[in-house]
Amino acid sequence: MTTSLAERTALYRFYDADGQLLYVGITDRPGRRWETHMRRKRWWPAVHRQTLEWHPDRETAMAAEVAAIVNECPRHNIRHSEAPPKLFELTSAWTCAACGWTTRDPFELIKHVESEVAGKAGRRLAPGTAQRIAADAVKLQRTLTKAASLVSGAQETLDIPRQRSRRPRNPSPPMSAPEAKKLIADLDESLRADRVRLSDLPAILRNHDPGWEPYRKLTGLKIRDVLRAHGVRVTNTGNVLRLDPADLRQRVVMSREKGY
Repeated sequence: MTTSLAERTALYRFYDADGQLLYVGITDRPGRRWETHMRRKRWWPAVHRQTLEWHPDRETAMAAEVAAIVNECPRHNIRHSEAPPKLFELTSAWTCAACGWTTRDPFELIKHVESEVAGKAGRRLAPGTAQRIAADAVKLQRTLTKAASLVSGAQETLDIPRQRSRRPRNPSPPMSAPEAKKLIADLDESLRADRVRLSDLPAILRNHDPGWEPYRKLTGLKIRDVLRAHGVRVTNTGNVLRLDPADLRQRVVMSREKGY
């Protein structure tokens, strides 16, 4: 049995000029989908090249997309990255008739509809399209009203505790220039080739130099501030901060060449 061209779905990847994977997605109309990214994604100017990997159907492509996001950690993907599994998902994938985008997440569906409506504002539409959008928006509004009532009922029924207000902690003093220079040098010596979470770096540095006082209360966020201050890129994937040792070593080499 042959697969029709209409069922074929492409898995695409966007890379920056350094070969860093920016984004992974699926579509059956690449050109149209990329035009949508071009209009709406802030990271689009960083795209240097793209690849296409065709699959026989959408289900196969979706499985490949999830595997690529989990294993390759693209910088700007949020779905399937490291978020906990969702309790509520659509029983079948919803596909946008306007651009071919698909999702099982009802929250992403709402955001996408909002984005589509905003993108069509002030533009000439085909006869009947505006009426269809308005009718769908009314249905969506009713759904959101029911969802708000459900959330309120869940909080009472499940007795969900409210978050307590926390007093802001006194920030620790910033590192001096010699301390920051030693931190970067120690990271250069300690790290291998694989990307590492910033939350793991304090323990790595304490193991590298157990007796150095500034490492005793060091946090991942403080390391982030030091790295950014010295021009070292820190990536954020699924709200997890990571450091690529190659970026660190490139900055170290540049600093040595300039005599810092």
